Amino acid sequence: MSRAWARAGIDQVCGGCGASIAAGDPRCALTVPGVRRALVRCAACAGPAPALPPVVAPPPRVPVVADFVALRTTAADWRRRAAADRED
Repeated sequence: MSRAWARAGIDQVCGGCGASIAAGDPRCALTVPGVRRALVRCAACAGPAPALPPVVAPPPRVPVVADFVALRTTAADWRRRAAADRED
């Protein structure tokens, strides 16, 4: 089992005591080889946190706006247009 201290990227809950871990607070992630999920512990449960680098704000995210005209074209529309091109 390995322990890795890092700052929480999102709000989390401690798996030991149920305390809230705010984004940017130190948290300990316990990982087991072969298991994808990590157990999250707060500083009170896992012991004192080592000195971690300060929180760096991520670059602002640009909202993605979907092109609804492109979303309206479905496979059924393609079939309807292809059927209209046929001559009987």
